[in-house]
Amino acid sequence: MTQPPPPPHGAPPPEHGYQPYPYPQQPYQQVPPQYQQPPPPPPMAYAPQPQPHYQPQPPQAPWGAPPPPPAKKGPGAGLLIGGTAAVLVVVAVIVTLVITLTGKPPVNPVITGPSGEPAVGTNDAVLKIGISAPLSLLPGNAGYEQENTVLTALYAGLTRTDATTGMPVNRLAESITTTDSTVWTIKLRPGYTFHNGEPVTAKSFVDAWNFAADEVNDQFGAYAFQRIAGFAEAQKAATTMSGLQVLDDRTFTVTLTGPWAAFPTALAMPVWSPMAPACLANTTACDDRPIGNGPFQLSSGSRNGDLKLTRWDAFAGAKPQFGGIDVTYLPDPSAGPSALASGSVDFIRQGPGAAPTTAVTKPTGSFMYLGFPTDKNGYASPELRRAVSLAIDREAIAKAIGGLTPATSFTPTGMPGHKDGSCSDCRHDQVAAKTAFTQSGWDVKTPLEFQVSQYNQTALQYMTLVCNDVTASLGVQCKVTPTPSTEFAGKLADHGFTGGWASGWIPDQACAEAYLTPLYGKGNYFGYADPAFDQTLATANAMNSLETALPLYQQAEALLNAGMPVVPIAYKQYVAAIGERVVPETVVVDPASEAPQWDLMKVRK
Repeated sequence: MTQPPPPPHGAPPPEHGYQPYPYPQQPYQQVPPQYQQPPPPPPMAYAPQPQPHYQPQPPQAPWGAPPPPPAKKGPGAGLLIGGTAAVLVVVAVIVTLVITLTGKPPVNPVITGPSGEPAVGTNDAVLKIGISAPLSLLPGNAGYEQENTVLTALYAGLTRTDATTGMPVNRLAESITTTDSTVWTIKLRPGYTFHNGEPVTAKSFVDAWNFAADEVNDQFGAYAFQRIAGFAEAQKAATTMSGLQVLDDRTFTVTLTGPWAAFPTALAMPVWSPMAPACLANTTACDDRPIGNGPFQLSSGSRNGDLKLTRWDAFAGAKPQFGGIDVTYLPDPSAGPSALASGSVDFIRQGPGAAPTTAVTKPTGSFMYLGFPTDKNGYASPELRRAVSLAIDREAIAKAIGGLTPATSFTPTGMPGHKDGSCSDCRHDQVAAKTAFTQSGWDVKTPLEFQVSQYNQTALQYMTLVCNDVTASLGVQCKVTPTPSTEFAGKLADHGFTGGWASGWIPDQACAEAYLTPLYGKGNYFGYADPAFDQTLATANAMNSLETALPLYQQAEALLNAGMPVVPIAYKQYVAAIGERVVPETVVVDPASEAPQWDLMKVRK
């Protein structure tokens, strides 16, 4: 597809959430009141696991396959996270128990409260979260944060992302193997079922992915499958992708259009969830009242009203520590803090600049940058882009706006393959900035102009500060021009910018490759081309394990210093405002999907 599909009901094009390669997304867009489209819910970071989330292994070994789940006992946990970040809105987060992936029965730990008394054990506490209403609850429609926040409770996928390392760890997958990073064999762990009792099989995944990819079904997340062989045909007359083959009830193969060593990292996103046969037979009903396979099931409510989720005791994996989740829709994001203060919710995602009494801050994969048409006008000079980068005081900007981490690299902190300081010119140095500006040959009488989507309030804030820095350091006028959202999106898709622009990227999976390929690889928005970068990236993707690919992803990123295709600004943080029943240290947010991992968190009764 040529650009991200528009959201339902005629709202402006999304500036968050999943983005099809190679189209970067615009970060944190504020939707105007007239559209009244609820913004997305909060992402979650992964809590530490007792074993490494991802175990190094030889080329054909499984991707950190944990032992089979224990026989059905007690309540269940484990779900896949994913989805995408969203508009600056208040969203809810739920606290969950850290899953034991050792195959041993989970221990019910006790956490000591502030007064010293035992505060948390396995209990029937109900966590109350406040989010914007989801637009859909079908996995294939996952695209906004609020959808993913609910789907990660209701569904469990093949992998999940480890909170500490960011690497993929198997969940429903017993093994994910390959010899060439193009053909992958996936074997499922036994014993998992959907909430209606239907078994989770290889066909459950293949049918769900084919449904999402088939253009007739108009699923927002369809582009997530574009690297699977046959996707292009499914966007036309075909109803299935040729790259998916079921071998038996627990085994299927995925053939990609080319090598992709980072493929297992994508499988943690909600869009890759399985679907029950009953759900596929009536997707309209399932959209309203989902039939999931995760650690929580829908007990009452619907997509069009508040939801009540209860711990699903038949879940074959580890069980959540608490009993359920009440999901309250907040039509007005500004109502979140008062709802938290009154106790009607226990968890919301806090907007930038706010200072809740109790907050948990987690890194995310949201990356803010300044883009340039590197093949047009004076912007073709790398020294000009370098001068702008050196002129910016990122520390001061992050402090002034809040909820941001100053960027030091071309990929965000915490992503596998990321290396701190990969952008050597992401520092504030006015002397070096002036020298680079002089070398660029830019006419000081010609203003530097940056376009910003008019609803992207965060970008409007930081670009004002950026322009102040640029004028002070370089002695050139700097202008920020708000642009209608649809026009902005069109210029991105058509390579239509003649000057700079402020935008951002939220990845489709937790890996540096999820930035390197779409942002800087062939066909990018900036007109940037470096054969050495493209070759290094291709070599990395052809590795037959993620561990061997990561050093090569770092080598590719290091090559970006010379060309400076973008000027990194900051990484978005996830700030969860929580009530006293939520155990702060157990809050887990997936950095890529920005969706809370509810089953890994703990709640006091």
